[in-house]
Parts: sequence; structure tokens; C-alpha cells
Amino acid sequence: MKPAKPGFSNPKKDFRVAHDTTMQHGRIEKRTLTTSSLLKGYSDWPYLQQVFKYETDVTEKKTGERTQKVCYGVTSLTAKQATPSACLILFAVTGKLKMDFTIGVMSC
Repeated sequence: MKPAKPGFSNPKKDFRVAHDTTMQHGRIEKRTLTTSSLLKGYSDWPYLQQVFKYETDVTEKKTGERTQKVCYGVTSLTAKQATPSACLILFAVTGKLKMDFTIGVMSC
């Protein structure tokens, strides 16, 4: 990374990413979950801990047809409570990206 110009600073790097690919039911499904806690303190939402971006890319093997979706969200779960890889494992079991804890909710 280049040094920042005088009066400016380099942006912090706080992005955690997990990828998952499955092949079942005649489809190839690729999922990517990116989380960051950089916006904590920049929002009026009192419990904001992380923001996330959830991307899916599904390809039908027979036709080659692709469907892509992106979901953005916020959660009160800390990076320790909701790591991207743990959330993708949960998706593999439940079929939904959803985590409910005492206060925190992460859902798509």
C-alpha cells in the first residue's frame, strides 16, 4: 500500500470473506459472505457491530443459466460471534443465511 498523502490516511482493512461452492440437484452454487466492522460507530443504529454482503451465483448444469443475487445487511453480532465461515456453514445446514442470538440478527 502506498503511503497516504499529507492530511489523509489510508483506509483500514477490515474485511473478512468466506466462500463456499456446492454441486447438487443439477446446480453449481457459489456463495460468498463478506463482513466488516468498520462502520461500527458511524451509524445511529445503537447495536451495530458488523455489516455484511452475501452473494450467491447459481448455475444450472443443463442449461448454463446463471442467477446472481446480492444481499446487504447489518447485525449486532460481533466478528467473534458471527464469522463469515460459520455463517456459510449454517447456510449449508439450514438453506438460509440467518442467525438469531439474544440481540443479534443476521438474515437474508
